[in-house]
Amino acid sequence: MKRLFVVVLLLLLVALPAQPVAAEIVVNFWNNFSGGDGEFMSAMVQNFNETHPDIRVEVSGVTWDDYYNRLLTSIAGGIGPDVAIMHTTHVPAYANQGMLLPFDEELASRNIPVDDYVESAWTGLNYQGKQYGIPLDVHPWVLYYNKDILGELGLLNSAGEFDPPTSPEEFRALIDKIDAAGHYPLSVEYVGNSWRGWYAFLKQAGGDVFVGNEVTINSPEALETLTFWASIPLAYPELVIGYDESVAIFAQGDAAFHFNGVWVTGYLEQIEGLNFGVVPWPTLFGSPAGWANSHAFVIPVQRGGADKAKMDAVLTFVDWMTENSYMWALAGHIPTRQSVLESPEFKALPYRPDYAAQAETVVYLPQHPNVLEIETALNEEVQAVTAGVKTPEEALKTLEQIIGSLVR
Repeated sequence: MKRLFVVVLLLLLVALPAQPVAAEIVVNFWNNFSGGDGEFMSAMVQNFNETHPDIRVEVSGVTWDDYYNRLLTSIAGGIGPDVAIMHTTHVPAYANQGMLLPFDEELASRNIPVDDYVESAWTGLNYQGKQYGIPLDVHPWVLYYNKDILGELGLLNSAGEFDPPTSPEEFRALIDKIDAAGHYPLSVEYVGNSWRGWYAFLKQAGGDVFVGNEVTINSPEALETLTFWASIPLAYPELVIGYDESVAIFAQGDAAFHFNGVWVTGYLEQIEGLNFGVVPWPTLFGSPAGWANSHAFVIPVQRGGADKAKMDAVLTFVDWMTENSYMWALAGHIPTRQSVLESPEFKALPYRPDYAAQAETVVYLPQHPNVLEIETALNEEVQAVTAGVKTPEEALKTLEQIIGSLVR
């Protein structure tokens, strides 16, 4: 199915009108996409090249494990790519070291439609008053559900869809009911990045890990939401598994619910016989909020400064890619341009429109150059709680000390 989508992408884009022929400008583009994501990205770049004979984008794919180390080294040496993909949360670390060019002047001179972008995705790339990136997508965690299992238990509405719970008590009751019926209730990477799920609930409850230089993680909101987040794996230790196993259990049709990022949509829809649906991250505490990150286009600082012709070519490429990002949505990600979200092409896609509205309520970790170290601490401490090694109180106290040393 995914290869068919790529073929469709090629056929749809080949009809776009070509630009006037001019002296070819070569743009070196780095990204860390592989598998299905890599196929979709390569197809889009190919069609950009075919419709822009004056620009040739050359793609350098780097494996995920090596990507940011190689990108950092190349930029530090003044030989970075002309444009690169970077996660939104990584931007402060690079911008703080003067490794990225801000887009502000180019945005004004080229009339890039800033108002067409989802606000949360756009502002997430504004660091210390400067715009350091243009978002390609939003990829939040969402809730996948098995229609066969929930239908058997009478948990679907009259339209055959699932209405998400609205309180922690209601969600816990669902888990208990599904388990009592002999089904695997919830697959999620408790051994991995499960802090993302807890962080979503923390933000719903009005809390955060830090605000500016003030550490706010050891709060009543954090204790309440972390206690809830850990209550399920503590009651059902067999649910404490890693990422690959969590995906496999749901893909085999054995799990009723599956928390994961939207990037898994393209994989799940290829599985014959898997009858599933998907809804935005459930709002169990207060206001809607769901963890997310974004892939964004950034411009590394070059030795000798920016070349105007090259910069124009880069911005033409970036604008075209986001304008045609309904094709990128085939990978499961949510486009960041309102015009794309409202387009017939996007609305005709399966599953994606079901969670697209979550783009408006996503939350990123607060901006800070040390945010990756903060993520590591969150990962370790939340895992310790869900595994029963630490109490929520102990983990929050440890996090308060670690994060304090990183942000003050």
